[in-house]
Amino acid sequence: MQHVLIVDDIAQNIQVVANTIKELDIKIHIARNGKSAINYCLEYPYDLILLDIMLPDIDGIEVCSILKKHEKTSAIPIIFLTAKTEQDIIIKGFNAGAVDYITKPFNSTELIARVKTHLHIQKQSKDIINQNKNLQILNSEKDRFISIISHDLKNPFHTLLGLTDLLNIRYQSFSDEKRLSYIKSIYSSARTIYNLLENLLTWTLSQSAQLKITKQTFAINLITQNTINLLSENSNVKNISIVHDNRKNFMVYADAAMIETVIRNLLSNAIKFTNINGSITINYTQTDTHTTVSITDTGIGIELNNLSTLFTAGNHIRSNGTSNETGTGLGLLICKEFMGINNGRIWAESIPDKGSTFFVELPQNNYD
Repeated sequence: MQHVLIVDDIAQNIQVVANTIKELDIKIHIARNGKSAINYCLEYPYDLILLDIMLPDIDGIEVCSILKKHEKTSAIPIIFLTAKTEQDIIIKGFNAGAVDYITKPFNSTELIARVKTHLHIQKQSKDIINQNKNLQILNSEKDRFISIISHDLKNPFHTLLGLTDLLNIRYQSFSDEKRLSYIKSIYSSARTIYNLLENLLTWTLSQSAQLKITKQTFAINLITQNTINLLSENSNVKNISIVHDNRKNFMVYADAAMIETVIRNLLSNAIKFTNINGSITINYTQTDTHTTVSITDTGIGIELNNLSTLFTAGNHIRSNGTSNETGTGLGLLICKEFMGINNGRIWAESIPDKGSTFFVELPQNNYD
């Protein structure tokens, strides 16, 4: 609902204007003098001001001039209400910043039409401002995302190029054991590059609204088990045990591919930041409407002041895993994005040097 301030010292005039425009879907406010009007406007962002020129303390033209010079009130459109039709007065009003004027006595149809028009223009203006702010935020996050991806592509590419060049030039001089070691490093670097590019592609598609969304009801614990099997080599290398409560099906309504990406990112991070011989526990809780997955690790934990920035591109924190595994943590941004698309929530709790728990909450049915 839009808010309109009527400024007039004569009660009858206020009543006439209010009764005329009350058919519009607006909230009407009243000020009886210029100083009150200025104070009200500084406290509340009105969408339109209907301002009488003849006021007992400060005339309407001066009130308009003051409001237009103040940053908080400069964008509020002002229509003068006046019995004066002298050209010089009207020109002064426009020079002070008014967008229109209406002469007394009022023509009801004209008053409604002009108020409606300027409220519509004001709404469009606010919508454009909000859209620009959102675009600036999105562009900032996108630039930050791409900047981090670009930075973190360099190290695995250097490793990949260096080792392949070394093998190409001196292949015969290395033992089979050394060659196998280099090949493993090359594979690890290639895998890192692939994951980074996959994250970049996924993020780009989600931001451009080109990502296909197919919501359905499915058992999230089956997806979790498949992800555990997929990442078993990673957990086995560090001898990390994964305890999964898979005794029954826990149903959710979402895009299965997106949620698989979320679970994969969270489980991969849990393995990455858990020490050798550590453990990861995956549990489920349910309410009448939602299912929550919790992934708890015995890893290095997260500092309290970093928890609030985990899912924010502009305040991204980069850290290596307990076995010096590389990564950007940008998968968490995708997790946040995907959970929002699926009407879900994601959050984390952590104690440094004790471990972390990441929570994923999703609806069980279609509540769109």
